[in-house]
Amino acid sequence: MPSTPSLRVMLLTQYCPSLLGSGLKEACLHLLKSFLGSDISGACESGKYGLDCSYTCNCDAANCHDVTGCSGSCREGWSGPRCTTENVALLKTTYQSSYYDGIPRNSSAHAVDGSRKTDNGVFCILTDAQPYTWWEVDLGRNYYIHNLVIYFRTDYTVRKTGVNVYSSLFANQSNTGHWCGDTTPSSPFITHLTCDDTARYITLYRNTGRGSSVMDFCEVEVYVCDPGTFGDDCTQFCHCLNGPCNYTTGECAGGCKPNWTGQTCGVCDSSHYGELCSADCSTRHCNGSSSCDRITGRCDNGCRAGWIGADCKTKCPQDRYGQGCGSRCQDRHCHGKYDCYHVAGECVSGCDRGFHSLDCTIPCQDAYGFKCNMSCDVRHCLGSRDCAVFYGRCTGGCQAGWELPDCTTECQGGTFGPGCQSKCSERHCKGDSQSCDVENGTCQHGCQPGWKSPSCNIPCDSGTYGADCKFKCTQRHCKESTTSCNRVTGFCDGPCQNGWLGIDCTGCDGKYGPDCSSSCADRHCKDGDAPCDYMTGSCSGPCRAGWQGATCTDNCDTDHYGVNCESMCADRHCKGEQLCHHELGYCNGGCLAGWTGLTCVEAQVDTGNTDTSNSDSTSIAFAVVAGILFVLLVIVTSLFIWHIKTHRVKSDLYQQEMRKTNTNLPNQPTDPSAVEYEIVDRQDGGPSNPRIPSSQQVDTSRSANYGNSLTPRNHMDAQPRHSDSEGGYVNAGQTNEYEKLDLSNPPQNDYDRITGV
Repeated sequence: MPSTPSLRVMLLTQYCPSLLGSGLKEACLHLLKSFLGSDISGACESGKYGLDCSYTCNCDAANCHDVTGCSGSCREGWSGPRCTTENVALLKTTYQSSYYDGIPRNSSAHAVDGSRKTDNGVFCILTDAQPYTWWEVDLGRNYYIHNLVIYFRTDYTVRKTGVNVYSSLFANQSNTGHWCGDTTPSSPFITHLTCDDTARYITLYRNTGRGSSVMDFCEVEVYVCDPGTFGDDCTQFCHCLNGPCNYTTGECAGGCKPNWTGQTCGVCDSSHYGELCSADCSTRHCNGSSSCDRITGRCDNGCRAGWIGADCKTKCPQDRYGQGCGSRCQDRHCHGKYDCYHVAGECVSGCDRGFHSLDCTIPCQDAYGFKCNMSCDVRHCLGSRDCAVFYGRCTGGCQAGWELPDCTTECQGGTFGPGCQSKCSERHCKGDSQSCDVENGTCQHGCQPGWKSPSCNIPCDSGTYGADCKFKCTQRHCKESTTSCNRVTGFCDGPCQNGWLGIDCTGCDGKYGPDCSSSCADRHCKDGDAPCDYMTGSCSGPCRAGWQGATCTDNCDTDHYGVNCESMCADRHCKGEQLCHHELGYCNGGCLAGWTGLTCVEAQVDTGNTDTSNSDSTSIAFAVVAGILFVLLVIVTSLFIWHIKTHRVKSDLYQQEMRKTNTNLPNQPTDPSAVEYEIVDRQDGGPSNPRIPSSQQVDTSRSANYGNSLTPRNHMDAQPRHSDSEGGYVNAGQTNEYEKLDLSNPPQNDYDRITGV
C-alpha cells in the first residue's frame, strides 16, 4: 500500500506521539510500518528518520523529525545542525611520547574525553620536554576523514605553534603518513584542519628544532559525516544505491536510489519532489499543464477546483469546495442532506425548488420548481407575471380554468371557471353536464330550456323563456295577457287565444322555432315520421347521412360526410376532382388504381391486370354493346310475333267467311271467281265498295264479262283492277254475288260482325 507524506505526518504527529511516555510509541511505529509496507519514508521507528528510515537520530527523540532528522540537542559525540557530524575520536585509545613529571600516565586520554575546557591545564595533555614529541589516537577502524579540530589551551599559549597533524592506516607515532596540516602562531585556539584521507590513526607531532619540544592541548575531535550525508557540516544528504557517498563530495559510485538523480543522488528526478523525493508529480491536481518544482512540487497556474496547497494535493476543508475552496457548502440548496464533495460540491439528489446547476447555487431564471423545469411562460396567470422561483405562484390569481398555485393545472373534479369555483354538475346543459370545458364550462349542445350563458348556469331574464332564452313572453298568445311566464316552458297558466296551441300558446302548424320561422319539412331526420317539437324542431333521433344537429338541418363540413358526419373525406382514394358530397361522399372522377366502391375506400382485389383504367373502359364498352344488342333482339322478336299473329288472324277470317257464304246461299250457284275476287280484294287491302242500296241500278255489263271469263286464277290476279264511278269490281253482263243478295234487307256477315261495321 503506497503511503503519502500527509498520511505519514498524520499518523506520526497525531497518533503515535500520543503514546509517548507509555512505552508504546515504538510498538505503534512498528505496527504502522508493517501495515503500510516496509518501503516507506516517514513512519519510522523511534530513533530513525529519512529515506527508508535508514538514518539514526543522534539527538533526543523529541527533537527528531521522521523526515528531516534532528533539530538540536545532539547526543555526546555528535554535532552539526542536524546532529549528523560524528566525533569518531571520542573516548578512543590514545598514546603520547612522554608525560610531564607529576602527570598521570593515562593523561593522554584527556584529549578525547569530550571536554572542551581550555582554560586550565588540568583538563589537557602535557608531554615532557624531548627533541620531538607526539600524541596519537587509534580510531578503531578506517574512516574517510574530512577534517578535524584541535582545542588549544587558552591560559598558556606558547606551545600552540608548530604542531603537525598526520593521518595513516597504521600506528605512526612519527612525522610520516598523510599530512593534514600544522599550526602557526596565528592559528586560532580552535584550529580546523582538513585531511580528506582514509585513515585509522591520527598523529600530532611537534619538533621545535631547538632540541627540546613540549606539547600540550586540551581536545582533539575527528569528524566523520553520518552515512548518507556529506559536506563541511554533514547537512547534505546523498541517496546512493549501494553504500554511503563520499563524505566530502557526496558522489555516489554505484548510482542512485529510486526517485533520485544527480552526482550526489541528492536531487529528485523529474517525476518526483519533496524532501525525500517521495511525492509523485503526476498525483498533483494542477490547473492545466505545469512544471514540477523538485522541492515543493508547486503548480505554475494554481490548483484545480477542490484542491489547495503549493502542490495542490490537499483537499478543501470539509465545509468548503470549488476553486480555491472558495465556495461554502452551507450556501448550496440541495434536495436533502448529503456530504459536500470537495471538488464541485455536487448535490447527489438534485437541487431544491428554485435552484439549478451542479452545486445548486444558481437561482432559476424565467423558470421555477425542481431543477427549474417549469417555465414561467406556460403559466396562466391573471394580472401580474411575477414568478417565484420555488412554486411559480401567480400573485394575481389564475385565468379561468386553471388552479393555483402556479396556474398550470386545469380545473379538476368537475369544476371550471375562475379559481375553478364553478361546478360542471350545477350547469343546465342539454345532455351530459358532468364534464365540461375547464375555462368557461361551455355546454356543447346548448342549454336546457330556461337557462342561458355559454355554461348554462344563468336563468333566463324576466320576459324570456325556453332553450337559450330565445323566446319572448310577449309573443305568446295567452288568453289572459297578464298571465305569468314560466322561464322554462313559457306556460301561460291558462287557456290560449283562439287558433293557438301548446303550453306557451305559440304552437305552429308544420313549423317550429321563434315566430314559427322554421319549417319541419326542411329537416333531414332519419325517421321520416319524426315528431317536430314546435319550439326546438328536434328530430328526437338520428339524422340522415350527411346531416347533423338536433334538427338535422346542418350538413357536414367540407371534410366529413355520411352518417353522423363521421366519415373523413381524406380517407377516400378519388381520382381527379376531390369534391366530397356531404351525404354519400362519392368520387366524381372515379377511384385511384387499387380502390373501388362509391367512395373509393374499398381495396380492389388484384386480378393480375395492371391497367385498371383500360379494364374499366373495356368493361363499360362491353356492357353498352350488350345492352344495345339486347334491345334490338327484343324489338325484332316483337315484330316477328306481331307478324305471325296478324297473318293468323287474316287466315281465320277467310275460313270463317267461306263457311258463312256457303251457309247463307245453299241454292245459289257459286261463282268462285266472284268470291275469290272479293276475298282477294280484302286480303290485298283494296278499297271497300260501298253497299249499293236497292233503289240504285247496278251496272253489270262489265261484271258479266269478268265473271264468265275462263282466265285462270293467277291470270286474274295479274289483271288491272278498276275503281271508277261506273261500276264495281265485276264485269258487265255477269251476275255478281251482291246482286243475288236481298239488298233491301241484307244479312250481317261475319266480317261486319267482327269488325263492327
